[in-house]
Parts: sequence; structure tokens; C-alpha cells
Amino acid sequence: MRTVPFVVALALAPGWALAQDDPGTMTCAQFTTLEVADQVVALSTIEPLGDEINAGDEAMAQQWAGTVTAACRDHPERLLPEAARDAMGE
Repeated sequence: MRTVPFVVALALAPGWALAQDDPGTMTCAQFTTLEVADQVVALSTIEPLGDEINAGDEAMAQQWAGTVTAACRDHPERLLPEAARDAMGE
């Protein structure tokens, strides 16, 4: 099985973002079912936090997605923007 480099996956992931009506209405339950590359895309849409994602730094992007996933774990109904801001200390 061939793997796709993370940066390439991010380049392909915007298709997910285009399919969403409003990423600001995504719940933690929906977020935690996404692949990491799609989680990073979803997080990149959250203002002002999204500007902090560096798609070229795979480890940092994955760490950020993991931090938000952990914050979502016990709150499936919580909206993603709220969970992300709390997880990142905003």
C-alpha cells in the first residue's frame, strides 16, 4: 500500500472543506471521525486559530489536531470552534 505524503494529503483535503456548509457548525463528534489531514483542514478554517497552522510542519499540525481531539473526547456535542479555542488557550 502506498502512502501519500502529509503535505499532498493537505492539498487534496480542501474537497472536504468545500463539501461542508459551515465548518463552524461541526461538532466534536464529527471532527473526531475525520482523518488527520481533514482535521487539519477543518481547524484551518477556524478564525483566528486557523492562521497558526503551518501545513509544511506535519508534526505540529498533527499535534494540534491531537490536542483538539483530546479536548473533544468527552464533549461530542460541543462545537469544534469552541473546543479548538479552549484547547489552544484562546
